[in-house]
Amino acid sequence: MDWRKLRERYLRDDWPVRLGNLASTLARVSNAAGNPKTLTGVPLSLRESMLLIEWNLHGTPAEVLSELAPMQAELGLWWRGWDAVAQSPALRALLARHARDMSDRVLQLSGLLKANP
Repeated sequence: MDWRKLRERYLRDDWPVRLGNLASTLARVSNAAGNPKTLTGVPLSLRESMLLIEWNLHGTPAEVLSELAPMQAELGLWWRGWDAVAQSPALRALLARHARDMSDRVLQLSGLLKANP
């Protein structure tokens, strides 16, 4: 993955759209963690989610950033512990649920749901 190119492309959008992209990546984590056949993509998606949060530091309202920071910390724990998580169906299910909840919350924070009646 070329993180530099991804960052350049990601930062072209306004912060609400960036959060929509983050929500999509978190949903991808949830889906992949919940399916034993797609586990290999989880660590990359976790890392991508962490970077997307980091790249929101400029231009995103402080109240939004205050909610993203603990999400980034939690994602880092899942990423660093992935070898153990991958071996445990219960932990994978927990990750899938947490990632889905994060995705839903980030989408709410983006305000994109309000823009589409």
